[in-house]
Amino acid sequence: MPPSVDDYYSLVARAASVVENAEARQEVYEQARTALKTEFGKLDPPRSDTEALQERLKLDFAIHEYEMGSLRPS
Repeated sequence: MPPSVDDYYSLVARAASVVENAEARQEVYEQARTALKTEFGKLDPPRSDTEALQERLKLDFAIHEYEMGSLRPS
């Protein structure tokens, strides 16, 4: 079963919470995107472009949700 948005959110939140600013978070997000692409490249049989896009969109949605939460006043 592929990861859910919640799964990606947990990973994003854990990684982004230890960096100190937005620029560093963006670097974390790019590393996550690169890792996802790398992992998809290793799968045998390879996943379709549609499946890869769906996973990338779930990751991007999780990133967006984390960023929106980090912008809310406490």
